[in-house]
Amino acid sequence: MSTTSEQVFEWGTTEWIYEPSPWGHGRITVGIVVLWPGCVQGSHIHYAEEQMVFGLDGVGVHIVDGVNTEVSPGSFLHIPAGSMHEMHNYSRQDHRFIALFLPPQPRVATGTDAGGKALGDLSQVWEEVRNSAVPTTQAAFTSITGFSLAVVSNDREFVLSPSGLPSFCEYFRRDRVGREACNRRIIERHSQAAVQDISNVFECCSGLVCAAVPINADGIHFGSVICGHAPLKHFEADQLQEAEERASSVGLDGEIARDLLKHSQTLAKGKLYVIAQAFAEVISTEIRGIQGLIAERNLADQRAQLIIEMERRTKLESSLREADMRLLQSHTNPHFMFNTLHCIAGLAMLESADKTARVTLALSRLLRHNLGKFNVRGTVEELMQYLEDYLYIYKIRYEDKLDYAICASDDARHAIVPFMVVQPLVENAVVHGLEPKVGHGRLDVKISKESDRLQIRVTDDGVGMDRERLEALKAMRYSEDFVFPTDGCLGLLTLHRRLRYFYGTDYNLTVTSKLGRGTSVCLDIPLNEP
Repeated sequence: MSTTSEQVFEWGTTEWIYEPSPWGHGRITVGIVVLWPGCVQGSHIHYAEEQMVFGLDGVGVHIVDGVNTEVSPGSFLHIPAGSMHEMHNYSRQDHRFIALFLPPQPRVATGTDAGGKALGDLSQVWEEVRNSAVPTTQAAFTSITGFSLAVVSNDREFVLSPSGLPSFCEYFRRDRVGREACNRRIIERHSQAAVQDISNVFECCSGLVCAAVPINADGIHFGSVICGHAPLKHFEADQLQEAEERASSVGLDGEIARDLLKHSQTLAKGKLYVIAQAFAEVISTEIRGIQGLIAERNLADQRAQLIIEMERRTKLESSLREADMRLLQSHTNPHFMFNTLHCIAGLAMLESADKTARVTLALSRLLRHNLGKFNVRGTVEELMQYLEDYLYIYKIRYEDKLDYAICASDDARHAIVPFMVVQPLVENAVVHGLEPKVGHGRLDVKISKESDRLQIRVTDDGVGMDRERLEALKAMRYSEDFVFPTDGCLGLLTLHRRLRYFYGTDYNLTVTSKLGRGTSVCLDIPLNEP
């Protein structure tokens, strides 16, 4: 609580017996008002404050929004915020009463949007504000009202520098030290308005009064409007002397500073609030419009990205169709081939050529899978059967040079995967890893369920690859060149295209290899169960 102070007017006096420190919205202020005999306080607006009046001595007539009420000792009167009020003392004695000023709480700034999402960088919004009509509006406000206005962001930076400052402030701010002290005080009080979520009135470093009002738009706190600078009452001699000494200490003419401060125009605290709140609402309205424009720009960017993605997928599908066609073109009259292979298998069995029969049946099943399920999904068990036939044919070809094992965990056997996602990995392991190797080679295929993912690992102990080749394989995933390879290979590049078609970017293909030691490829894809 501050010390008792008195203001003297043409119509009477106000002795402030309770002034909160710091002053501000939501804090009660108490004073004893004296309306001298035969005097009138003219019509005025109670702006943002409501007032309670309790009569002590004498009789006065209070007119609130055109309604006359006589206030005598012990009587009570409520004056709502925004009311027109005037007072008359028709008697020959002082009319004394207690006045309680009750400023309402302003809208609380939450620091988040309506959905609870934390607010990000506001630099783009403030840059748009600077380039809008707001600076022109600021100049108009200061010209019409005589008050200075500034805007401070949550980053403790001036969005709009103080304009319309009184002569004393302009003079004091000529010096760098004085200017920095003034700005520091403004930013400190902005921070209090932001942290406490309330407006507040404060004195600058020279004793002039300002108001800091939060800028809110749709529940988000953006910064503060600072409105001032003027005294609530005339300065005492010691205050003027202090201002003179402060000015002299920074190299200014102390007498000029003293004279300018002495003739500063006094103001009513309520006017500070209403001007600051009005300008804050102007900025809030502008910010809402800017946010709408930014949202439209973001939507346009998203649409552009969507078009790019659609074009990419169209190109990918075209490439896959071309790959399908190339494969299908290699199967002349496939049904005739199936029937022929089955006939060969039957003859082999009649001639007791069991190995020939098995190879023929395996090849028949492979061709049937390639035609029927080339671009659809199948179970892990179907994939295992396909790989068994595929690797059996290779084992017959290489005799004892190739050993292999195919296994899947029980909880992964019924998972659904796009068919032909493993065959390219196995083919590469055999052709590029084991076939060039001198001596015996082994290949292992392991399929397992890991949480909500399916992992397929193909490992060989073949010739491996050098670092340059390994890096080239890793870069395939990020290639946007969808031109089908001229050599017709359906290797890793085609596998990446197929995986992107089914999963977008939600897959991972990891390749590890050591030259002369072998290669391991791990495919991680989303688990899809029937």
